[in-house]
Formats: sequence, structure tokens, C-alpha cells
Amino acid sequence: MSFQRVPYGIHPVSSYWQDVDFPIIVRTTGVGRPVLTAVRGNIEAPLWAVNDNLQIEGQEIVHSYKEGSTIQWHIHMITAGTEATDAYVKWQIEWVWGNANSALSDTITTTSDDLLIAADTPDRSMIVREIKQIAMPTMNIGAHIWARLTRVAADGTAPAGNVFASMLQLHIECDSPGSTGIFTK
Repeated sequence: MSFQRVPYGIHPVSSYWQDVDFPIIVRTTGVGRPVLTAVRGNIEAPLWAVNDNLQIEGQEIVHSYKEGSTIQWHIHMITAGTEATDAYVKWQIEWVWGNANSALSDTITTTSDDLLIAADTPDRSMIVREIKQIAMPTMNIGAHIWARLTRVAADGTAPAGNVFASMLQLHIECDSPGSTGIFTK
């Protein structure tokens, strides 16, 4: 196998994908909040029951973002048991966004379809599922997004136990290594 050397600043493709991470950090406890639970040994992750919710830290859209492209919310889950039959979970994201020096959007509610956990998936398996793709024609580089994640009841059969959700991420399409200005391409 050979590799082609690409000069700095030159990309061999017109666009590529990058993740924006929205950390799921449990800072409060009580009814309606996921519970930090061991996934292996001393390593913990949030275990989510239906109707659990959490405010997610705001994030900035990176300067390599291809303005006007589609974004894709997705979630990283870890099973907390082995299901005898197919099981389903559903997630809802309430979010707002704002371009720099502009008013915030109205609240947007994005709900996933039922997301499959296939029968006989081993306990403590990491599963990544798309929540939704959304066209963002007016979101610019440097925009910020703030979100609240909730596990909602699935239409199909729910898992026997709860599920871990360790990451909420946004796939964004990128078309450059960055921008030539603070708020413009």
C-alpha cells in the first residue's frame, strides 16, 4: 500500500466529515436524571431510564464546517444486558443555535425513530445510531448549539433494563481546514 503526500492546506477531496462532541456530564442527581453506573470496573457512564434528561454543554461549530450543509445528530449507547428479542430506544434533543452576533433560534425539537438494539447483542456492547439529519442553510462557522437530551418511550418493545448513553455527537460536513476570518470563510 502506498500513500500520496498531500501538501499542507491541500485536501484531496472536496469535503469530509468531522464530529462536534456534546459531553454528557451528570452534574445533578435525582428523579429524571440518568444515574452514573459502572460499565466495567471503576469506569462509569450515565444509565438512562425513559424520561431521564440532561442539559448538554454548548459547543461551537468549527471553522472547517461547510456552511449550508446537512448536520447529523447521533448517539453512542452501551447495552446494559442482553435482549432475547429486538428492543428499541428513542431519544429527543431540544436545542437552540445561534450565529455569532445574532439572535438565537427558536427551540428545535428533534426526535429519533425507534433505534434498534438487536436480539442477542452482547451485554456492554457499544452501539452508534443516527438520531436525525437536518439541513442547516443559515448556520455559519462559529455558531453555537446548546441542547437538552431526553430518553423518551419507544414505540416498539423497550429493553428489559435501561441503556447507557455516553456520547451525543453532531456529524458536520467540512470543506476546508478552517476559515480565513473569525466569522467568515
